[in-house]
Amino acid sequence: MNRIRRALLQSVLVLPVTLVAGRGIGLGAAHAAGPGNLVVYFSRSGNTRVIAGQIGRAMQAEVFEIRPATPYPEDYEETVAQATRERESGYEPPLEASVENIAQYDRIWLGFPIWGGSVPPVIRSFLSTHDLSARRWSRSSPTAVTASATA
Repeated sequence: MNRIRRALLQSVLVLPVTLVAGRGIGLGAAHAAGPGNLVVYFSRSGNTRVIAGQIGRAMQAEVFEIRPATPYPEDYEETVAQATRERESGYEPPLEASVENIAQYDRIWLGFPIWGGSVPPVIRSFLSTHDLSARRWSRSSPTAVTASATA
């Protein structure tokens, strides 16, 4: 079952990124590749990590993984319970690291899974600890958001 799930996710999620990289459409047409690009992501299972890496390569972007200072449990049910408690209490877990000088990036892609119909608590932590107020946001997919400089 896991093999089928992975193949389905790859065909649904990787194909658009492949098209972007190969034909210059989608993200490639709207956003120039180069050193001013940053892909920031959080991934529990590795699926978002794969997509972030593909976008990073296609856009010649630096890639930064958001990690909580204390990792989520390996057990899925324990992770769901912890994330639910964090979301309901408004808790923002401390992060292992942050992006230094985030203002140097012209375009930032933010990728994350949807947990319980909401943004994972570590994403709220990232957003509250990084000043992205000078960015214009656009939604790229259900799990990826793009920010660009407004200047």
